[in-house]
Amino acid sequence: MTDKELKKLSRRELLELLLEQTKRADELQRLLDEANQKLESRDIELNKAGSIAEAALKLNGIFQAAEAAAEQYVESVKKAAEVRPEKEKTDSEKKADTPIASEKTKKEEIVVESSLKKKKRPMSYEELIKKLSEGGE
Repeated sequence: MTDKELKKLSRRELLELLLEQTKRADELQRLLDEANQKLESRDIELNKAGSIAEAALKLNGIFQAAEAAAEQYVESVKKAAEVRPEKEKTDSEKKADTPIASEKTKKEEIVVESSLKKKKRPMSYEELIKKLSEGGE
């Protein structure tokens, strides 16, 4: 509307225009507030996703180090067993060289290997969240 048209309006018509404009301004402010709230929640979600990814990488590094340490231990035990000559074995160790004892050793190796394989599986989302909520790295 032009100034000339506004001057011709009565006080009542001017108040109605003002009321319409106020309603329109309130509606636009409400929409702006909703948009800002959605933007803020997305920012929070993105920050959480970033921190979860970082925590997963840290946990992955810890598991890799533990796995490497376990493998190193198994290798050192195997090397120690290979290096030790037969004549240093005690009588009880010689008796342990029976098929039953070797079967026990095989079972122990299978248990160690299976536990190492279990460590290699990736954590589920729920396990990761639980680990993070407990404060573990």
